[in-house]
Amino acid sequence: MRKRRKLYEDEYGDEYEGSGDTGYSITSGSFTEMDEKEISDFVALVREGGKNLPFKAGRAVGQVKGFSILYKDGEPIGCMAVKAGTNKQVAFRRAGIEDLESQYDVEIGYFYIKKEEANVRFSLNEVKNYPIYHLVDSLASYCEGKSICLVLREYEVRNNRRILTEMGFKKLGNSFSSSTYSGNMEVWGREAR
Repeated sequence: MRKRRKLYEDEYGDEYEGSGDTGYSITSGSFTEMDEKEISDFVALVREGGKNLPFKAGRAVGQVKGFSILYKDGEPIGCMAVKAGTNKQVAFRRAGIEDLESQYDVEIGYFYIKKEEANVRFSLNEVKNYPIYHLVDSLASYCEGKSICLVLREYEVRNNRRILTEMGFKKLGNSFSSSTYSGNMEVWGREAR
């Protein structure tokens, strides 16, 4: 189901609907529900993040099931998606945890937040006030009752370790080098809720 919502904060920095417009909004839903601007925004963010996404005639070819795009003042600044097809078995094997791969139902990928926005938060200390929280939370309908895994670049983990941990994710296995990226990768997982 397609959703659009603005992110607000009150005078104490707590997010709620009503006042203190932060300029941030989030759009999420099924990939088939995306309009042309959202497709363009998503593709641009994924590519800016240095990730590959095969597209044909403006649509992902079997790669994305659900999407989430974070905007600031109407400009796209972050994205994440539930992968339809997955190559998580390769990541799990490289991390030395191939026996755990079948325990994770959903892979979330194509995560990217522009560097200047990566550590922005809408209020202090509340994990729900970081952009990554809203990206994951907006994909909840695709993940309800399912175990989730994320395959992240080391710098993505470095910027979001506390948030991932507070959201119930834990590192699985060892860091490993990627054949498509110059740095190390990590697998993070969260049990079904």
